[in-house]
Amino acid sequence: MYVLGLPFAVNAIAGLSTLAPVWVLLLRDVFASVVLLAIVVLWERAPLASVGWRMPAAWEWLLVIPVVALASAAGALVLLFPIHGSGMLAAAPIWLSTLRALTAASFEELFFRGYAVTRLERLGSPTWLAVLVPTLVFGFAHFRLYGFNPSLLVPLTIGVIFALLFIWRRNLPICIVSHALVDIV
Repeated sequence: MYVLGLPFAVNAIAGLSTLAPVWVLLLRDVFASVVLLAIVVLWERAPLASVGWRMPAAWEWLLVIPVVALASAAGALVLLFPIHGSGMLAAAPIWLSTLRALTAASFEELFFRGYAVTRLERLGSPTWLAVLVPTLVFGFAHFRLYGFNPSLLVPLTIGVIFALLFIWRRNLPICIVSHALVDIV
């Protein structure tokens, strides 16, 4: 699972942190997503459905409502603690912040749910372990933004919520939309 280091490698190679301008973070997520999709399609020769990319049934879109409500409630804990990099996002124009939420959600769901969970399962990991490992990596990938305090439980909890949604429905677009809405809220 060499790809589990992709979010960290992209940051290290580019020398980026959560304090980078929003547009740079946006481009970083798009670049990393394209690289990961190229790995799936060109190297693995697997269909996009192998990472959960499929058209949701109409009723599945209704799942977004309770998932966003639950994840947003979990995210409210963040209000109790300072977030180191939040000023840069707050200072960006609303259209750029919204676009950033969409690209971050797309990359994180593609990587941590669609790719990591399915590939760990393909390697023989039980589903609980295939969810646990990427969820821990997802949570701790947010360390630079949240710092080491109880609010770090927020991305861990939200990661569990989205992972459960993914393993239940195996539908990446539903996870991406839910995640983007939580980030926008």
